[in-house]
Amino acid sequence: MESTKLTIIFASCVLLICIGLTVYFYRSGNGNAGTYLSIFGIAVGVIICVISSQEALEQLRNFPYFAKNNSVEPSSIAYIDNVDMDVSESPAIINKDNIFIVQLFVRKEGSKDWQKEIEAKIGDVIEFQAEYRNSTGDLNPIMVRDVLPINIDYIEDSTTLYNSNYPKGVNVIYNTIHMSGIDIGSYQKFANAYVRFKAVVVDKTLATGNNKLVNWITVTSNGEALYDEADVFVTK
Repeated sequence: MESTKLTIIFASCVLLICIGLTVYFYRSGNGNAGTYLSIFGIAVGVIICVISSQEALEQLRNFPYFAKNNSVEPSSIAYIDNVDMDVSESPAIINKDNIFIVQLFVRKEGSKDWQKEIEAKIGDVIEFQAEYRNSTGDLNPIMVRDVLPINIDYIEDSTTLYNSNYPKGVNVIYNTIHMSGIDIGSYQKFANAYVRFKAVVVDKTLATGNNKLVNWITVTSNGEALYDEADVFVTK
């Protein structure tokens, strides 16, 4: 954003200088139509070169970021089945009125059974997994954000993305799934992705007795946001 502002400022300065020179030559009588056209031609050429160079610099500047982030491919075109696990409840049927669906499941670490709710103890490591599935074919960046309850803490470096480009999973090194969210790329019709991460049950504000900890996942695409939840019950 800042580099774009600088480009606009520089291009505006070049244009103003060329306008000033044109006015000067016109009033002094030292110029002609060819002079004026040459000045404006130079101005336009300089502006085009600056903008083109700026775009190239931005691409070079962003390349290390994408390389470091194990960036996903821009488009996933295929559907992948449930990733190495069993799901205790049948996946929801795609609703033709929605542009995509989202489902969130939870399980204890070491279990293969994904559920909508589980019982856990303080100190247990649990896993959450969200599935995004495209139902329209629109190619739009997909943002996934999780809202953890206060008594469940995210485990650093535990986020993994699965899609047809990465069927065995790729680690998402930025720990922002539970804060600002992550961009998981764009997906064609019926293509899907799974986002999985780990967390630990802690006691910050648990009440004596049974506590219901509700975890929300939010998926945003094309201006539409859908939510799903998975619950953890903890007895203190």
